[in-house]
Amino acid sequence: MNPLKRREFLKLMGCATAASLPGLWTQESFAQNPPRQRVIFYTSPNGSRIIGGWRPRLESGQQITAEALQPILRPLAGYVDQMLLVEGLDLALMPPFYPSPAENLLYPSIRQTGHAARSSLWTGHPLNGVDTCQDASGFGTGPSIDQLIARGWGLDPADNHVIKIGRKGPCVFSHTSSVYAGDNSPIVGDFLQDAYFRRIWGEQAPPTQLERAKLARRRGFEFAMSRLSALSVTGTVQDQTRFGRHLESLERSSRQLDVERLDCDGPPRPVDPDNPNLASFNYIPHTTAWLELVAAAIRCDAARVFSINWGDEGATGNARWLNSAIRSGGIHPISHEADQDPNAHQVMVDFNRFHATELARFMGLLAAIPEADGSSALDNTLIVWGLPMSEGATHSSRNLPFVLLGGRRSHLRMGRYHNFGNWPVRRKQGEHDGQPHTLLLTTLLHALGIADVDHVGSPDIAIRGNLDTELLGL
Repeated sequence: MNPLKRREFLKLMGCATAASLPGLWTQESFAQNPPRQRVIFYTSPNGSRIIGGWRPRLESGQQITAEALQPILRPLAGYVDQMLLVEGLDLALMPPFYPSPAENLLYPSIRQTGHAARSSLWTGHPLNGVDTCQDASGFGTGPSIDQLIARGWGLDPADNHVIKIGRKGPCVFSHTSSVYAGDNSPIVGDFLQDAYFRRIWGEQAPPTQLERAKLARRRGFEFAMSRLSALSVTGTVQDQTRFGRHLESLERSSRQLDVERLDCDGPPRPVDPDNPNLASFNYIPHTTAWLELVAAAIRCDAARVFSINWGDEGATGNARWLNSAIRSGGIHPISHEADQDPNAHQVMVDFNRFHATELARFMGLLAAIPEADGSSALDNTLIVWGLPMSEGATHSSRNLPFVLLGGRRSHLRMGRYHNFGNWPVRRKQGEHDGQPHTLLLTTLLHALGIADVDHVGSPDIAIRGNLDTELLGL
């Protein structure tokens, strides 16, 4: 007889997928050992086109139908029963929800709207005055919701998977960061597919060579951490903040050296492009390849909480890969013309439809992954697609659109469209009775079974609780 592999042994002991031994499992055991929930936060840049692109032809509260979807979301038409569309939400740090004029006077150059809102989208926290790479908008001042979910599920947030689709630039600042471990602590994450692959499925080299490489890396981490610790003692308060950020990152990377590689068949080893600069190469197959890697990581149960940070705000994507009518030009400058130029409007529709198309393909991959109780990985994975701007033309962070997908195991009532404001009223950045987006963040925690939290984000935001009881089936 062939010796059992570790994973096969765990299967026999009932600690892994039960589908291979259906006779040992009953409905009661399925109820006691349901598949684990997962959540994915997907962030795309440069705004959308709400009118004539994103907003469905529905009244708030109505059931979503494929026929009601506008061009941007039409690729997701096959999943209308696993879709929840929410708009009418403003970035919570905008007036009147963040009544702190004194802080605005202290830091007049800090903008928590537009591109810089990426650092507040999933945190609900304001930006501080840390100067990074001559970018005065600084960093976020609190953890992002993925960190809170990990803690609420009893996980180590350091084990969350953070992915940056695109090139890692020389600077990290508010326009590039959406995931935060805490105050002034952005997490860039993996931006090379091969590095992500090796972290999950291991190096393909002789064991002795791997041990030597691990030892060299560990010594490198220890030396860097000792130097940073010594320097931080003599540095300014601002320097200490920066050093602390680097130390956290190094400690997180050092812990990864001891992570046991999965005994699960991975996909073919990926090959990264020479220069994954989204403004100059075809990023469409690059995105597809990344999402296939994430689907494989979910199939192998490598993590439960994922954040996918697509590109950077203000400098992402070349339109020629989306729209043959425009042979060159970055999507960001084109977005500024979308209110006046029909071609620019169409580019922004195409750009956002590209993300919907990739997410629809990704959902298909998850739907094909069986779980022990007969459900699919898609049923147990909630995908939350958000943008820090509603309209790239105005850089407005009012009326942010959110698309929630999959996640039948969550307590969300899927299949509906909800609008909590009256946007636009007179002008796109005017008041429209919208709600702070932090209410949705709190709602997501409750929907994922984390009920002991009544607020996400800055304590100065007065409006707290769930967005609406109609979204939850508690």
